[in-house]
Amino acid sequence: MSSKKYFFGWGNIKKGITELIKIYSHQPSFFSKKRIESGIAFIVAQWGMVFFLLKKYPDLSMTDIVMWASIEFGISGYILHQIQKEKKLGNTEMTDTMIKDGLWDAYNDKHMGTCAEMCVNKNSFSREDLDNFALSSHQKAAYASEQGFFKNEILAIESRSDANTGSLIYQDEGIRYDASIEALSGLKTVIDEGLITAGNASQITDGASAVMVCNDAGLKKIKVDPRAEIISLSVVGDDPVFMLTGPIPASIAALKNINLSIDDMDLYEINEAFAPVPLAWAHELKADISKLNVNGGAISLGHPLGSTGTKLMTTLLHELERRNGKYALQAICEGGGTANATIIKRL
Repeated sequence: MSSKKYFFGWGNIKKGITELIKIYSHQPSFFSKKRIESGIAFIVAQWGMVFFLLKKYPDLSMTDIVMWASIEFGISGYILHQIQKEKKLGNTEMTDTMIKDGLWDAYNDKHMGTCAEMCVNKNSFSREDLDNFALSSHQKAAYASEQGFFKNEILAIESRSDANTGSLIYQDEGIRYDASIEALSGLKTVIDEGLITAGNASQITDGASAVMVCNDAGLKKIKVDPRAEIISLSVVGDDPVFMLTGPIPASIAALKNINLSIDDMDLYEINEAFAPVPLAWAHELKADISKLNVNGGAISLGHPLGSTGTKLMTTLLHELERRNGKYALQAICEGGGTANATIIKRL
């Protein structure tokens, strides 16, 4: 019996992309044509990789590999609450889907920045604490970029802007190489009497990332050497009002699963949604701050929401290899008070 063929051919994939672009690029939308085109191309590329593997290794099944890939646009579309057919006359309301779907706390009915302020107050952080952490994020990211630490984890792409057509983009654009405490401390707070600013919060960015997870059967079939092993996972539900503190219990649970302590970890990546998130995490777990987000984080490199998890894992693994470390932990908060943590062991 012949094996099933899952690969549709690059010609058909290219044709599919072309047809999708043709359909969606001309629909009334607040997305640009380039944004739609890039999103469709990336999504198809994800599945193209899976189909390529299934074609190359006929004995491989979808249960042998998992392709964790994600893309996130920093500028999302808008929702019209009433279309013209329903409302013949007068104004109507538009909703920013980035805020509604990604940055709004359904329990508080408030922006997540408000939750960050609650985290600040709970831990008695000062504006200086937050701005110093933000400055450190930019300084670490700038150093890592200048030293070429990101070189092996960033896929250079060709610029399509009018000014730089044809040039390769191989560095993150969010890093402020000239960041200073004076500039950060001079920024206006988002909320009156608050401490969160655009400078000590994560950047809204576009991003795409991917990692491949494979079981033993899949490894034997594709004959590659694994780089790391996932040895512990945890998903927890924390206080849905504070919400941003979820990485703390998630990390504790992941460590408990394998009877290791935070001191056993060589590195940790805790998403910098807002400066108080990793600061509160480090304080609660009594973690070594010198191992935390050593190449910067979302404050300096951006937080493309749904793409951040695999981006953090990519950076974590590359840095663990560069330092010849053994264990590393990643944790990230999520909407509604949930959070997850993953511990890997370098092989």
